[in-house]
Amino acid sequence: MARRYSLPALAAIAALGLLLVPAARAVDYGTFIEVESEEDILDLLAAGDLDEGDAEALIELLEVGVSLDRASREELYALPNLTYADVDAILDYRQDAGTVPDPLNLVVAGALDEKKLLAIAPFLLLEDKEPGAFETRGRFRYRTAYVAGDDRVPSMMLSAKVSTLKNLDLGLIGVLTHGRIGDIRYDPNRDALSAEGPAVRAHLPKFYLQWNTTSWQVVAGTYRIGFGQRLTFDNTTLYTPNGIKLDETINMAQDLANRCRETAGELPSPCLDKDFYQYDTPDYR
Repeated sequence: MARRYSLPALAAIAALGLLLVPAARAVDYGTFIEVESEEDILDLLAAGDLDEGDAEALIELLEVGVSLDRASREELYALPNLTYADVDAILDYRQDAGTVPDPLNLVVAGALDEKKLLAIAPFLLLEDKEPGAFETRGRFRYRTAYVAGDDRVPSMMLSAKVSTLKNLDLGLIGVLTHGRIGDIRYDPNRDALSAEGPAVRAHLPKFYLQWNTTSWQVVAGTYRIGFGQRLTFDNTTLYTPNGIKLDETINMAQDLANRCRETAGELPSPCLDKDFYQYDTPDYR
């Protein structure tokens, strides 16, 4: 049966609908993000509160950091828990004040509430002043993983980044793997491809040298690139990619790896019986 509503009733329903519609989020990670370290992000991933893509994006954002004084609108959009209105309020405050020397000023000015500021604090870079021409700063990071019962050298990762001369960044990432096979080669006797079995090996998968100013950017080494809204070509983890960014991403699987990953082709497989069910620490990749 059709119902008739008076104009005041329709206005009340419309107002209620507006109240129930959540504010648009700049980047929706699916849950309110309150983390202090990469381990906290991995816990959310293991619990199913984050998917792998969002976890990778947050880890990368945590490592690189965001400067409230210099971040673009796209970089601020990538911070968790913020709405478009929050980002615009931060930009409006920065335009009026010139800088954001203390993030708490955003709360005092009403641009951001305290809960959201505390949530994004681990992702923020605090800079007291513009770096001098010869000021040098660096970041070194070492990670490893171990599973009880694994008698091999554990997987390791070492990353280093040095910034100097205001615009110069140099960096590298090295990994030590124990489950990765050797170089693939052609075996003419068997008319097939073959490789050396898994062993402890060192790799330098990523390295870069960058000169970056407000007008131009030169990068040599490994990097990622993205355009617009992921409509063209993009291999970044940014939700609003635009331009070139250094590639510092190294992943670690959350599941244990099958220890035996060899096949003997037409010969009996070396992965038989109990060897097939042995699991150990995955490699960084």
